Amino acid sequence: MPGIIERFNAPHHNTQIAYASEEVRLLCFVFRCHLKGICYLYAEEKGKPDSKGPGTGSKFKAFRLPITKQLQKALKDLEAALRLSSESPPSQTSEALDNVLEALYLPNNTLDLFQDRYADPVAIFTTLRAIHKDGGFNAPELLTCLAVRIQFCIRLFILDFLNRGYTRFKKACQDNNREESDADTGGQKDLGLSDEDAGSLSNRSPCGSDLEGSIKGRRPKGSFDHDDVKNNEEEDSELEKEDASSMRGYCEDENSSESDYLDEEDSDGDLTKVVSEDDDDDDDDKDTKPVEEANLDVAEDMEILLLTKGLKSTGQTWAKYVESIIREWCSELKPTPFGTIREWIRSLSRVVRNTPARANILWLSDSKKGDAVRVWNHTVYIDSYLAAVQKTLEECLTHLQEKVFLGLDVVLAGLPAEDLQDEHTKGFSLFPLDLEADITQANEFLNRLCMATQIGLCQKDEETGDVVWNVTLLQTWLQDISRTWSSVYVLMHLLSPPARGTEEEMWQHSNSPESPRHLFYSQNLQTLVTKSNYNKTSSTASIYKAIIRVIPYKLALILATLLQIVRPVELAAVLQFQSGSPERALEVASLYQTRLFVSSGQTWTAEGMSQALHSWFKEKLEVPFSLRYHRQFAKALQRKYFSFQQNQVNSESAELAWAANSAFGHNEETGEMHYARLRGSLGVPQSVQEKYEMVGVKWIEWHGLQPSP
Repeated sequence: MPGIIERFNAPHHNTQIAYASEEVRLLCFVFRCHLKGICYLYAEEKGKPDSKGPGTGSKFKAFRLPITKQLQKALKDLEAALRLSSESPPSQTSEALDNVLEALYLPNNTLDLFQDRYADPVAIFTTLRAIHKDGGFNAPELLTCLAVRIQFCIRLFILDFLNRGYTRFKKACQDNNREESDADTGGQKDLGLSDEDAGSLSNRSPCGSDLEGSIKGRRPKGSFDHDDVKNNEEEDSELEKEDASSMRGYCEDENSSESDYLDEEDSDGDLTKVVSEDDDDDDDDKDTKPVEEANLDVAEDMEILLLTKGLKSTGQTWAKYVESIIREWCSELKPTPFGTIREWIRSLSRVVRNTPARANILWLSDSKKGDAVRVWNHTVYIDSYLAAVQKTLEECLTHLQEKVFLGLDVVLAGLPAEDLQDEHTKGFSLFPLDLEADITQANEFLNRLCMATQIGLCQKDEETGDVVWNVTLLQTWLQDISRTWSSVYVLMHLLSPPARGTEEEMWQHSNSPESPRHLFYSQNLQTLVTKSNYNKTSSTASIYKAIIRVIPYKLALILATLLQIVRPVELAAVLQFQSGSPERALEVASLYQTRLFVSSGQTWTAEGMSQALHSWFKEKLEVPFSLRYHRQFAKALQRKYFSFQQNQVNSESAELAWAANSAFGHNEETGEMHYARLRGSLGVPQSVQEKYEMVGVKWIEWHGLQPSP
């Protein structure tokens, strides 16, 4: 199943492979049935007395695949194209594949699907994929992802189908516009239309809705303003008849073709009016028509013109076609392959949501080793886990001093005294990285590295003043920086209620056009915190939760040092050796200036974060916990040690808080969000921030560390 980030961006590479592979399986299944001759035309056999439905028959005991004549022809064309693939161009094979997919996803036997949904090869394939190898069906949680892949393939094909149709439709409209632009302009001027109305007419669609290139042009209906309507009773009756006749020529039904509009020329050869076939039938009847009746016809024609003005356009014609295609082939409760798959997905999802996950946690008690928890088949002793976390923090600080600072006596960076909570100014950060600014601590560190000849990592050229790096030692140094960041990430993940990988990979230390920053300073705790506007169900519930997680003070100092002292020097080295083109250099600089987790010119991904956590658990506790397993482990800890049950005192306090806010004429959330906000507060209600910070403090203290200085 795709992650939340994939709902707004292109799917990850692995997701693309999984979806494409499922469509390849479907094509191979259908094509194999065709080659083996086990397909039959459903429409020809469904009415026979001895027919027993798709897949069986009186003469056939083995499985057979029902297909349509449309699919049968497409499969034969694909077979011919593949046999001549060495001689025919790739476009021919691609077109044959498109025709097969169109016959599968947009079949012409939807009437049969009303009665039998298994008259559809897509439904049969999805059903066969659900069968367990030992008989019966797989569990519902294993089937939903398979159905979702096919659903995605259908959506993607229809998108491509519409794109190809749009190209043909636009070309046909452009061709018709070029052919009729001169005639349309002349006819509008001779009819006395205003410049605005003439422009409105010339921009309207002369096209029908045929997307195969056979779109026939027709003269569009005209439009008039009230100022153009002249109904003078003293005008000559013959002029009224002529006006009525010409307007009726423009008010014909929109299905009229070009032959319905006959251009007549006066003695000077100019177009004077446009009439329809109905107006051309009997000239004598027109001459004898009463003036009052002619005026009535003119008024009715004018009403029609006024009510259709601005409604006819090529975009509207195309939009109606797209809506029809989507409504027909991409909607639920329809006798289509997509409708069937969507119904199954909905049913399976309902079962999965209402079915509890398998029990995977077992608490154990050992008089010698203390509490232990078993997650699936892996046992973690709580005391060993706490000791490993505390030791990792000390090892991280030691590694920073020995491998990153290379033994130089560098003072750790301090935390800011205040955070103004600026989430709008682009580039704002608690630890800004401006290559043109004078970053004092980073410059001092780089100068000391250049002067430390015994280290040999870098030195300054006396003539140019440029920094010259030892490439071999530089690669090792960059790897040591990456290891430090890995330890920082693991500790941030362990020392707070864990975030999801798709959330953490988006964390930023500065505001960018894509997102506000996620790293803040808590005035209450005097340490750094992260604030994520992330929620797994935000795409469906339209609700974003601001989640605050506390970073222990000692770890916050290491994080600030990496951002303020190490990162500017690292970026200078990376830009010199790994940036490549100027465009790549700008991209790398933007990553370092924005993202929190970046190493060696690359931003971290959720997969890389999961691997870092897996390596830590494997090394320290000999259990293969990655992001998913650790989430189960952390939830078990929270339920046992941090239940936070509400007592009577808290209940009474909550009631008093409600009464106090009601006395001000607003609810609690309004009062906390908009009135008397403390300077330095995060962008959430004050009580919510306090609760998140309280949970964070308890979590850190339980791990044996200090949250604040």
